Amino acid sequence: MQQPRHLWIRGRTRADRIRLLAGLDVPPLLAVVDGHRRLHGPYTVAGGLLHRLVPPALLATDNGGVPELVARHHVEIGCAAPDLAGLLPAGAASTPHPGRLHPPDRTLRLAHGIATLVTGLAGAQGGPVTVLLDNLQHADATDQELVSVLLRRLDPARITVVAGTRESRPPLRLAGALEVYCASLYAAAAPAPRRVPDLAAAF
Repeated sequence: MQQPRHLWIRGRTRADRIRLLAGLDVPPLLAVVDGHRRLHGPYTVAGGLLHRLVPPALLATDNGGVPELVARHHVEIGCAAPDLAGLLPAGAASTPHPGRLHPPDRTLRLAHGIATLVTGLAGAQGGPVTVLLDNLQHADATDQELVSVLLRRLDPARITVVAGTRESRPPLRLAGALEVYCASLYAAAAPAPRRVPDLAAAF
């Protein structure tokens, strides 16, 4: 039996990539995140994931140990999604702004912390899920590092990561992880709509 794998979908447009994903047999789609760095700069992917996962998990009536999990990762939340600070459990310390420059070893620690948090929050959904992280050819270096960590650490049988890019050659920071941990698919362009002849004009 073939082991489940993460997916790398390449296609000319985002619509092409999403259309291909919609036809695949994958777990329910939990989050769709546009990773283009022009949207929010560093940690655009991380912030998008946390905005989708943290508030519902904290507001759920049966949230188990989610508040404690979130509190343990308040630093990562503060760096990737500082506007969620108001939802953090009491006692969570203030955190730095995401625009602050971090040395490489710190960004890697933050990526692993976010991966742990995402694993716990997505696991609270009660079943396998899929997350689509798109436009990664335009992702900031912090998000490229994060996606590489997610692909390496997340079990695709529980959380299927779908990495969407336009180019056949991904960003250098992502290339190795995409090739090792993902099944590669190509989304063909949608056929052009059939043009109905203007009979009146022709006449």
